[in-house]
Amino acid sequence: MKKVFFAILLLIIIKAGAQPSALVVADSLYTMGNYTGAINAYSSIGNTAAALQIARSYTAIGNFEKAVLQYESIIVREPNLKIAIFELGKLHLKLEAPENAVSLFFDLTLDGPENPEHYFYLGRALQDVGNIMESIGSYKFAVALDSTHLRSLFQLAKHYTIKQERDHALGYIEKGLRFYENDVAMINLKALVLYNDFQ
Repeated sequence: MKKVFFAILLLIIIKAGAQPSALVVADSLYTMGNYTGAINAYSSIGNTAAALQIARSYTAIGNFEKAVLQYESIIVREPNLKIAIFELGKLHLKLEAPENAVSLFFDLTLDGPENPEHYFYLGRALQDVGNIMESIGSYKFAVALDSTHLRSLFQLAKHYTIKQERDHALGYIEKGLRFYENDVAMINLKALVLYNDFQ
């Protein structure tokens, strides 16, 4: 009986030791840009972290269909894994499928209402589907959570520049420039607002 126990214990130790070394090899391949090799190495590991790296590897090599399928399979197995939901939403935006991203980012804002990035990307998705007013609300939520959220400040300033609401536009531009005074996009937007106002 003791021999069987020790044999099982030895197998567990060997398997546990093999897992980290396989992960180290896979991570090294991924870091060095050998994404196909990384996919093969991560496939032998079989846990959620490896599955997430497989999705990232598919994204890195440009096989977006497989990346989407990989992210979706992860979310089916672990519906509360926010990083997979977030990355899938960003991938949908990249693939110009914002209608698929809206619900993902909306769910993230409900689950983690303290993250301005979730509101920013929800705003981007809503903007891309043509729901401008709700996107403006999302950008404002992002700025309320983080007054230095430059991308949200820029989107708000751009919106008010287009609407020719000078004071609102300049208010958001100045907030952005206080945080990062050399931001070229904000400087250009400020020049446009002042030019439109004959200043």
